[in-house]
Amino acid sequence: MHTLHKGDIIELLWVCYKLANEETGLAEFVGVFDDEEKAIAACTHDLMYIAEVELNVSLGTETCDAPGDIYYPRLETKEKARERGAGKAENAKWPR
Repeated sequence: MHTLHKGDIIELLWVCYKLANEETGLAEFVGVFDDEEKAIAACTHDLMYIAEVELNVSLGTETCDAPGDIYYPRLETKEKARERGAGKAENAKWPR
């Protein structure tokens, strides 16, 4: 695990959400973490997922594919999420 020090530059962050409405895809923000393991630990419910994002990168205003991995750590591995196309906008669904 990496320990951050004053002046360290963080380039990747992991954002944790809880899926609030499966039909609409509405999600509640849970937290943002500088370490993937911390984000995984915050996922205390099956409907919680992690999105990997780069700091200070704008994706614009149009619907687009996720720039990094998105997965439900209590239900699947990152590899399984990639196989089901979890980062693709049209596949943004809860894994059953």
